[in-house]
Amino acid sequence: MTSDHDESDPFVALWLAAPQTESPSLLAAVKRADAAHRRLNLTIVTVLGGIAVLLSFEEATGRLASHGLLTAVWSLGLVLGILWHRRARGRLAGALIGDTTSLLGFVIRRARRGLFLARCLYAGTPLGALAGLVVTNAMGGGGRMVSPGLAFVQTAAGVAALGLMIACGLVLARFQARHLAALEATLKEMARDV
Repeated sequence: MTSDHDESDPFVALWLAAPQTESPSLLAAVKRADAAHRRLNLTIVTVLGGIAVLLSFEEATGRLASHGLLTAVWSLGLVLGILWHRRARGRLAGALIGDTTSLLGFVIRRARRGLFLARCLYAGTPLGALAGLVVTNAMGGGGRMVSPGLAFVQTAAGVAALGLMIACGLVLARFQARHLAALEATLKEMARDV
């Protein structure tokens, strides 16, 4: 920066020595990260809520022999997860008080958790389905028989839900991995500038 002022002036020296303001691109990156995190959470809650509805229909028809216990436990877990997430959102206010590096570090940690959740969604779904099949067969096969047409519709809906969960997990994991790489590159760039 060229200056028409005398650099021996202490105020000019102080002005030139002052740290540069944070770039607007960093604020935009944090906003994008927040929006991506909200989309990830909304997708996961939607998929898990859809599974709760499928479980309710399975148990309402009597195809599952758990007498509503499985749906109640699933729904309770979903509600507790949402409440836990709401409580955890308050930690963002603490990160905003700190400096830019700690804020970006918080966003990166949150993106890593999102990537883990997305990977769990696509990798854990087939494992959960297999475990459910093994447990159901070990318990004697389930509840009462329903009409073949209803059984087909319920089975098709379950398989479609599994496919949707795997596809959502793959898409979200790919997006989160790209997003995480961009955030880490921004942090490295900031560390290099300092």
